[in-house]
Amino acid sequence: MEEALCPKISMEFQSEDEVYNFYNRYGLVLEFSVRRDYLNKDKDGVVTSRRYAYCKEECAHMMRSQRKVSISHGAQAEIANDAGISLKQTHELMGKETGRLDNIGYTRDDLKRYL
Repeated sequence: MEEALCPKISMEFQSEDEVYNFYNRYGLVLEFSVRRDYLNKDKDGVVTSRRYAYCKEECAHMMRSQRKVSISHGAQAEIANDAGISLKQTHELMGKETGRLDNIGYTRDDLKRYL
């Protein structure tokens, strides 16, 4: 694994999004997914700590942080939408092309947001 992807004690980040993105990339390599859990703020509303939860299961690729509509599937969905094919039918077709819906790596709602 690339050294830049390995977490180290006392790492510092410039923003909360930078932390989240780092652990999502790390989790993708090690096949787990990350989600934001609770956070603590001081009296001025400044975040002092944040906890992240992870999932290392067979279905981790379907957690929101790991679901992505590929460029090719997005293009196919746009063509199907322009042709008047329903989102449900488009999503089911993509699932059949990959063997089953779990294999495409996103949900119908993700596809809807993409469009």
